[in-house]
Amino acid sequence: MIRTSASEFRLFPGGYLQAALLQSGKTLTLDDPCPEATADALVSNGKEIRDFVLDLAHARVSEASGRLGARGKRIELSGRSSSAPAIEKTVIVEAYDDFPNLALASTSYKNSGKAGIPIDSVITQQHVLNAALGDSRVPPFSMWSFHGSSEAWGKDDVVKITEKFARSNAMQVVMHNDENQTGGGIPVVAFWTGSVGEAIGHAETVPLKLSLPVRTEPGGRVSASVVTEDGTDLQPGQTFSTPLTFVSVFHGDFY
Repeated sequence: MIRTSASEFRLFPGGYLQAALLQSGKTLTLDDPCPEATADALVSNGKEIRDFVLDLAHARVSEASGRLGARGKRIELSGRSSSAPAIEKTVIVEAYDDFPNLALASTSYKNSGKAGIPIDSVITQQHVLNAALGDSRVPPFSMWSFHGSSEAWGKDDVVKITEKFARSNAMQVVMHNDENQTGGGIPVVAFWTGSVGEAIGHAETVPLKLSLPVRTEPGGRVSASVVTEDGTDLQPGQTFSTPLTFVSVFHGDFY
């Protein structure tokens, strides 16, 4: 558990980072993970590798790197996958006093085996959201959302999630075969109800080619993540690192 003056971030053994807002003595959240949930997946030869288990008992806690201020903490954890034991996963989470509603996260994968491992894409900062956690009378998808990607001219960036919602939120790619439409924008997606909101995105200082897909799952909950398309081989001894991402909790709308 990582607790700040305004929020709580609970890290599960599978790597899922559950975010909650502390307000008026209450703990408010949209995050609705199952116990084995993970925020990350390495996609190799079309197969998602998700069964990494972090060694929470040996978490390494130190002072933060200073990205967002002088005061903060850095938590580093490692783990392995039973289906791909040659890959070692490391997760780093940072929380800062100056930004108590936000946690930074990055994930790296090291190939400690003797053969190359193809990487199709990497999924990180995945969250499963449920509006019914705050109001049992509404369906899980009953929330508003902000989508920072410029997918199409005139397309609404603030929309209410529906039962069959899906949006790719591609960043820095040519859209609709139009070389003048690059799919840029703000690398953030945000969700909120009347009680609590949550946002994810990347926090790198340069534009990156990635996507922030959002979709309503069959059970009605809403999935959001950051996806990087790689298409390279991870050679023995090499390490692949995801972009620096964030999760933030708030009260109000996306502003």
